[in-house]
Amino acid sequence: MKATGTTPQTNGTSAEPVWREDCGYNKFFEHEVIWQQGNYSGLDEEWSQVGIPHSVLSDINNNAKGKYGWHFDVIRNTKYAKITFENKDDAFWFRLRNKIT
Repeated sequence: MKATGTTPQTNGTSAEPVWREDCGYNKFFEHEVIWQQGNYSGLDEEWSQVGIPHSVLSDINNNAKGKYGWHFDVIRNTKYAKITFENKDDAFWFRLRNKIT
């Protein structure tokens, strides 16, 4: 097989969803859900241990009625992966679908 020199991202056939305006990384809204948390002592190797899977963000992008965002906080020795929603119902249904208390 011969490489053509293009990628889906550059030739317009990307499988990525169309991300909504005013949503995404470092966008903050009122209704917060902590997706994951874990120990973080400041080492680079530990940073990737807490995160939000692309599939989760894609699901939110496709199903949330209002705006949404995600970000990371470090408080003392704990890293938090947080998702925030503009719409209270979006946060409720997200928690319910993902069994988050």
